[in-house]
Amino acid sequence: MTFQQRRLDPELSPSHRYGAEIRMERERAGLSVTALAGILGFNKSQMSKFENGEHLHETLGPKLDIALGTGVMFTRMFGFIRFDIHPGQYRRYMRLEAEASAVEEYAAATIPGLLQTPAYAKAFLSAFNPDAEPAAIDKLVAARLSRQERLQTPDRPQLCVILDEASVRRPIGGAEVMCEQLRSLLPLVDANHTTIQVLPFSHGAHPVLGGSLILLALPDELTIAYLEGSDSGQLIEDLPSVAARARAFASLRSHALPPRASAAMITAAIKEFETWGPPTTRARQRGARVRTATAMAGRASRSAMISRASSRSATRRPRVSDT
Repeated sequence: MTFQQRRLDPELSPSHRYGAEIRMERERAGLSVTALAGILGFNKSQMSKFENGEHLHETLGPKLDIALGTGVMFTRMFGFIRFDIHPGQYRRYMRLEAEASAVEEYAAATIPGLLQTPAYAKAFLSAFNPDAEPAAIDKLVAARLSRQERLQTPDRPQLCVILDEASVRRPIGGAEVMCEQLRSLLPLVDANHTTIQVLPFSHGAHPVLGGSLILLALPDELTIAYLEGSDSGQLIEDLPSVAARARAFASLRSHALPPRASAAMITAAIKEFETWGPPTTRARQRGARVRTATAMAGRASRSAMISRASSRSATRRPRVSDT
């Protein structure tokens, strides 16, 4: 398939058509991938992903328009296709999240996508999509991490996260991945635009147990709730239902540990994961424990046999030969 055919192919997704337009305008300007990447402030690998429709960036559209002299074409196109890389059933939520002035989230079992490290996101998405090809997983990871770009912009939302203790303790990706993930949370526990609290197991049952809850405060002063399960999500927009979810979140927040105590619990979890060591070390440790337990059991068994034998010897009647 030629580039022109690929560009016009109606089967291409919007993000792939966007990438095709970038490549066409770049070639028209006589620029190489490396040259355009340098002008835009990206590297060659990132630029290739943009042209292949595999990744998008918040600042990409305006930068392309300035560098390539395309007016507002790429800025306008980006507004239409920026959420195309996310699975279809989540795109409306992603649009609303990108507009929200405040995001409040209770995470029941995993670290929220807005706070995940690349390694944690890859481990989680690989486990959730066991039959997916590595390239498909990489695309999902890129989509998830792209949501975090807004947190670095001047209009970033106020983010308040309540982590269930399960999300801190569950070793997704193994000890090393979890240590990196949990360490990345510590600077955000009590920051200017971010608050993280941990809801301990000791709190027991609560209204949101079994799922995650997100509240999005939109610029028009409307709040929308989003309930998320393991493989589905539901937007809730009617005012009484949203108000009920807001009360549930406020209740969880009042029972969650304050930021300083939450940071202490996260730090304790890091130290616990650090004791695990690499998988080979853990395997050797388990083997040593098994061998020790077996040896102790053997010694106990021999001691019991000797004790029984001594007891029989002490209590049996004397024989003629014993006298």
